[in-house]
Amino acid sequence: MQGLPYGHILVVTPMYMRWSCDGLLSVSREDDFDMPFMSYKDRSPFVINYIGVSTAWGATGEWIIEECQFTSPAIRQQLMDTCHFWVDFSEAFGLPRNAVMASEDGLYIGRAHHQGTVTPGGIRDNVCTIAWGGNGHEKREFQVLCGKDVNWVKSWEGSVPLHALPAGETEDGYALFVGRILHEGIYHIGKIQPNHQVCYIPLNGQEMPYLEYETLVIHDNYGVECIGR
Repeated sequence: MQGLPYGHILVVTPMYMRWSCDGLLSVSREDDFDMPFMSYKDRSPFVINYIGVSTAWGATGEWIIEECQFTSPAIRQQLMDTCHFWVDFSEAFGLPRNAVMASEDGLYIGRAHHQGTVTPGGIRDNVCTIAWGGNGHEKREFQVLCGKDVNWVKSWEGSVPLHALPAGETEDGYALFVGRILHEGIYHIGKIQPNHQVCYIPLNGQEMPYLEYETLVIHDNYGVECIGR
């Protein structure tokens, strides 16, 4: 809300603030909602998990938070649109020649079905290891990420860059993304679960959470070095 002086009358004008997933923040008046008078574009946008509002400098006002559309259908559409990035592993033929390498020591990126989920994980020696339910699980049937140039972007606390590749879903429909952790000089691949605000990796048979990690993005010449909440 904003008080605007009009002659000797104080006119209270409702204001709208709108944020979109491409990083655009705009402010407009109630009577001219589609014509913002102020806007800002974040060139390195990221997923917003929570919002908060307040007034400052002695200002007062009331806030109304309107419900927004849940993004799960859009993410599911991305999962469908990128399914051709993933190739079924064949033990007879081994890893595809264009499999995406996550580190120089033979670590690749995979995903597997487990307990109603599609969970990303790391592939070594033709086994995909995923983290779920507090434990690590070795999968012999899985898919391999193939044929794309990837980048790794520093992230933390459940946030992911705009161009992160959705790689799976939890059993209750939350999107999962591919994360990478460097532990004692060795890279591990796991799942970023934004609603838990961590990246889980399988480590020594257990599911281990990390607040800081790297997110896999598929975007040519992606220029963001780090991202966070």
